[in-house]
Amino acid sequence: MVGEPEAADITNIDTVVTGSVPLKEGAATQTAKVIDANGKVIGTSTVNSDGTFSVTIPQSPEGTYTIAIDSPNYENDEVNTFNIIDVSKVPTPSINPVDDNDTVIQVNGTAGATITVRDNNNNEIGSVQIPSDGSTATIVLNKPLTAGTVLTATVSKDGKTSEIQIKLLLQMQQHQKHQ
Repeated sequence: MVGEPEAADITNIDTVVTGSVPLKEGAATQTAKVIDANGKVIGTSTVNSDGTFSVTIPQSPEGTYTIAIDSPNYENDEVNTFNIIDVSKVPTPSINPVDDNDTVIQVNGTAGATITVRDNNNNEIGSVQIPSDGSTATIVLNKPLTAGTVLTATVSKDGKTSEIQIKLLLQMQQHQKHQ
């Protein structure tokens, strides 16, 4: 028995797709296949006994690709998708809303990318790597930022820094009056 495979997003200059698939103990040898948008198999590899795989593919254009696990004991493959991202088009990062009481900044971006956040004086506030699962990453602040601060985020991945930046005006938290 095989579960759904997971493969990390890669860039259009990468040539190896890595991931894993849950395997039942004693499962027969499984084959991992990478399939392009036209349904063509562009790479195959044997799945390791621990469920990990590493499939070599040619450099491929951006788009959504399929990772399929072919099991000799089952008619249908277990499949999932992953993305190939054009490095010249690093996706714009996002910053979750921040106010003058917050001591963390949460950022979102491409899995494995490093996001650097700077203030309006171009001083680095912090940088963090986005986890391999693409989840939100957190920059911890020593103290809250001043209301009105403009935050700029820059993404870098695989030695290339994007010029794509976003700005977010730091909002002042409405302080409740106690009576």
